[in-house]
Amino acid sequence: MGRDNDALVSVKGGALLSMGKGRGRTVSGLPIPPRLILSRDTTSWTLTTREAYKSATAAWQDARSVKRQEVTA
Repeated sequence: MGRDNDALVSVKGGALLSMGKGRGRTVSGLPIPPRLILSRDTTSWTLTTREAYKSATAAWQDARSVKRQEVTA
């Protein structure tokens, strides 16, 4: 159903939710406010010496282009 309608579909709280991808809106249509993600919000992360790796990669869903974006630094 999600693929057919370019939507995200999930069961939450006993209800079937279907939301359009990349629109930055809640199921009720309200805008989703931005939220800063802090280290305490992550499930797992580790610190290591800088010399151990050559780069880091971050990925996210871009609301404007409705595509997964990725950057490596």
